[in-house]
Amino acid sequence: MKKVLFNLMLVFCLSANAHANTLIFKGVLSGVVTDANTGKPLSGVSVYISDLRSGTFTNFKGEYNFSNINEGTHLIEFSNIGYNTIAQKIDIKGTTVKNIILSESVAENNAVIVTGVSRAAQLKKVSFQVSVIRKEEL
Repeated sequence: MKKVLFNLMLVFCLSANAHANTLIFKGVLSGVVTDANTGKPLSGVSVYISDLRSGTFTNFKGEYNFSNINEGTHLIEFSNIGYNTIAQKIDIKGTTVKNIILSESVAENNAVIVTGVSRAAQLKKVSFQVSVIRKEEL
């Protein structure tokens, strides 16, 4: 009986050790995204982890949070309309805090042309048949 119990304990310990070697540790990534000029938090910034195909948006305080991320190096993209996009490789171990500062981007157009058409010109474009009747034909 002792021999059977010993063998069962041995098998249990070996399987537990093998399982422990294959565990994937999970981490947490969080931080705050702020404006470079004002230092104020930015809400609605897209935060995307490319290799996990997972993303979120910052809240009204500029905060973002990911949990249950496999530990290791991940490519994280931070983007918002009117700001330069930042892509960084971040090493996640345990609880990782990464604060980001976004700077405004300048987009210029060559020209904007605005054209308008009056109501009279629109009526002339409407296709309809016009017949001319002379006084003599009546």
